[in-house]
Amino acid sequence: MILYGESKDGQSVQAIVRRIDGKAVIINYNHPLAGKNLSFNVKLAKVREAIEREINSGALEHKCCDEYSYDAGCCCSC
Repeated sequence: MILYGESKDGQSVQAIVRRIDGKAVIINYNHPLAGKNLSFNVKLAKVREAIEREINSGALEHKCCDEYSYDAGCCCSC
């Protein structure tokens, strides 16, 4: 049985009832794919040269964080 609820911060949560044992109910809040091996087929659509700051820091610059623009989506909160 799958139950749906809401966490303290308002996020949707899913729980699976694993066992009912007398007065105890054992539920699992893990994602249904937790512990499974996942395989993805991907297609590389575009490659761009890294900018100097990315090379030096080892981190990707975000589209919205500076003057360097590329076609990837922004994942920061700016």
